[in-house]
Amino acid sequence: FSLFSNSGNILIVKGIDFEDTSTHYYKILNRRTFGNTPSEKLFESKDYDFEGEIGAGLIRNIRPNETYHRYADESDVGITISLTYSSPIGEKNVYKVRLEKIFVTDNFVIRSKVLFIDYRLAQEITGLTMPTNLDIKVNNPLISETVNKEIEPLLSDYFDEYFIKDWSLENNDIINIIYVEKVSVLIIQIITAFAIAIGLMNVLSFSVKEKTKQVGILKAMG
Repeated sequence: FSLFSNSGNILIVKGIDFEDTSTHYYKILNRRTFGNTPSEKLFESKDYDFEGEIGAGLIRNIRPNETYHRYADESDVGITISLTYSSPIGEKNVYKVRLEKIFVTDNFVIRSKVLFIDYRLAQEITGLTMPTNLDIKVNNPLISETVNKEIEPLLSDYFDEYFIKDWSLENNDIINIIYVEKVSVLIIQIITAFAIAIGLMNVLSFSVKEKTKQVGILKAMG
């Protein structure tokens, strides 16, 4: 779901299990971090409502006047920001969120647009008992379209309405760069193998010619 900051920026909120070490997000969120793991509780007796984890680039969006020229670091751990949640029926609730942990990653979307909270907390805030978003990571981004075709029949069995968002379509330039890189590497490998083959042929040919001359001299000497 989404939350709105006072500066008008939209934060994508993802509820995850911080203790599940097998997920792709766990690997991203634990590369380099500041702070502690956010709690799964919704507090009523503290100066804030719940805790979350953000990327180092997001602080520039939610506090543009204070940190416009830098990324977040350990000094931002513990600050509280106000975020507004609009429910599907139009109700608005303002929450004070304590930034309990900050992570550093080279993934632009995750580091600058996503707020991570405990999945149980996300369910409590939204009142939803089932996921509304499913992220699937493929080893090869060039086959994402094939994967979409394979999972679409499965989604239609469980959901009346669904939407598949292909990362590769939104990042077509990156996909093209990856494709060109792979093709370039393949061409370089072929050229290198061809050059090595020619070199070996030259060495063997020279060796055969030398041996032929030596054999001829030996035969002439009887």
